[in-house]
Amino acid sequence: MQTYIMRRVVLSLPTLFGVSVVVFVLLRLMRATSSHSWPVTSARERRDAAAILAEFRLDQNIAQQYVGGWRRRSRTSGRR
Repeated sequence: MQTYIMRRVVLSLPTLFGVSVVVFVLLRLMRATSSHSWPVTSARERRDAAAILAEFRLDQNIAQQYVGGWRRRSRTSGRR
């Protein structure tokens, strides 16, 4: 019974990783298309748009966003 449970836990790790990657990519595609469709006309709106992209780290490449998100969550998960 113990080996069965361990085998199930070990086999679930790649599945969880795959699901997290798929969800991340889908969310990234949705955010990218919506953030690039903003009608930016003035310098202030450009600064605001750049600040929003920086806040959500959408100005970084995809790998940095994914790894950086896990690091941020691991650092703040114990704090309340």
